[in-house]
Amino acid sequence: MKVLFAYYCISQAILIMRKSLLLMLLIFMVNGLCSAQHRSEIESITPNEKRNGRFFIVPETGFWFGSYTNIEIAPQIGYYIFDRWSLGLGPHYVFYKNNGYLSPDIYTTHIWGIKTFTRFSLIRDASEILPVYLFDELFAHIEYEKMNIETKYFNIPGTLPERLWVDYFYIGAGFNQQITAGASYFLMILWNLNNSIYSLYRNPTYRVGVNISF
Repeated sequence: MKVLFAYYCISQAILIMRKSLLLMLLIFMVNGLCSAQHRSEIESITPNEKRNGRFFIVPETGFWFGSYTNIEIAPQIGYYIFDRWSLGLGPHYVFYKNNGYLSPDIYTTHIWGIKTFTRFSLIRDASEILPVYLFDELFAHIEYEKMNIETKYFNIPGTLPERLWVDYFYIGAGFNQQITAGASYFLMILWNLNNSIYSLYRNPTYRVGVNISF
């Protein structure tokens, strides 16, 4: 029971972090409505500038402190093969510590692995289609992630090894909004096609991040 409860605490903690991204979605959309003037200032540079042959980084991080501590670090580097199509990869690390959240037990676990992704731009310049400026780009996202988890926090102890490699397959879409000529921020919604008791997040998963091109 203690093990199952530990898994429940971890999943609930991560779920709270993901729910907080819904608020960021509202901010994202409101910002789009209020930034038409900013869009006009950079439209001469982006998004019509061709991106093929350029690299970009995604410094993805997440932090939550309090009755529990949850830290995620997943920096990624990507490359535009074509203007609309990019590939990328990077490491993914999660640190979780329960500080008395829903339980007097204090425990920690470390989760790590690697992810790779591909994105395809469905709408390159949304301002040419939408009557109101909300975002710059709409893209499809496919991602494969392989994570090493501590099994005692995800299942009943048995014949399984202490640590286990688990595969996650995500598919979804997102919006991209330009900040400057070389930077933009995005919001994605993803579904894990290989969802199981070993999944880190519940479907769907929301992500907010930044792309920095160079």
